[in-house]
Amino acid sequence: MKRSNAYVALHFCGKRIMAVELLHWRKTFEVTSLLERETDGSLFESLSSLSAGMPALVDHLSEEIRSIVKDGFFSATNISFCLDSRWVLTHTFPVEGTLSEAERADQLQWELSNYIEHENYDSYVTATARLDDFPQVDAILLLSASARRELISVLRIAAAKLGLSLAVVDVDHFGAEHALRWNHPELDQETAVLLGLKSDSVSMTLFRNGKPVRFRTADTLNGKTIRSVLDDFLSRNSRRDYPRKKVYVYGENKNLPEFSMQSMADAVSIEPLDPLRHLKLPRKLRKLDRATFHCYAPAVGIAMRKG
Repeated sequence: MKRSNAYVALHFCGKRIMAVELLHWRKTFEVTSLLERETDGSLFESLSSLSAGMPALVDHLSEEIRSIVKDGFFSATNISFCLDSRWVLTHTFPVEGTLSEAERADQLQWELSNYIEHENYDSYVTATARLDDFPQVDAILLLSASARRELISVLRIAAAKLGLSLAVVDVDHFGAEHALRWNHPELDQETAVLLGLKSDSVSMTLFRNGKPVRFRTADTLNGKTIRSVLDDFLSRNSRRDYPRKKVYVYGENKNLPEFSMQSMADAVSIEPLDPLRHLKLPRKLRKLDRATFHCYAPAVGIAMRKG
């Protein structure tokens, strides 16, 4: 029987789909199933570019979801989607702290006009969050994330076609942030970085006492080492000095690149993010190699949310 308190989340990452189902209890979560699915990459490319017509794309996606639900023995009535950060436009910018909501919305539209043509602005869904760092006392730093409205529609229609309720659509890195907060409550007393590794890019969030201070996505490393990108990220102008204490890492590949880990080892304490650290696990999952769980971090974080 399907359970209304269970949530499935799918994370699209290149030629792989990471899927997880969680039961929501009052004070904790229980993992009922994990599934990793290899694909030919065509679905990823279609969702990324929206090159296929919507009916064809909805059919392709719904069939993939149907297969995943069957193979994973998922029984949830709620489904969430974790978008690859390469599908989403992220931008950080300062705003005056005294602006009204309407004035802030106008500035957001102006900021995004540098990346999105004005006539296409309504074709995107944009969410914003406040970052806790800016050199000027009378200004705040906002982070915006914009996804194509058509992409959200494809996800919603595909879910409805299967009789599933769409719960959450968010970016992979922000899902990993949620998993980090739940499994590491000590983050409230730490200065730490969440580092997401892809084959050709990195995403980074700096936390101080649990608050997101700074965010950056580097779409390409341009031959730089992970260490140099991290150093540059931490050395940006700031009104505070941030000691480097800990870096939590997750990535697309099960085995985090050793060269990346070694290149940073002398500067920071590095720990692969275990998104299942404080979750209830069935016996079959307790036998798995926990060192590989970090690749499920985005999906687990998104599955924890009800909407």
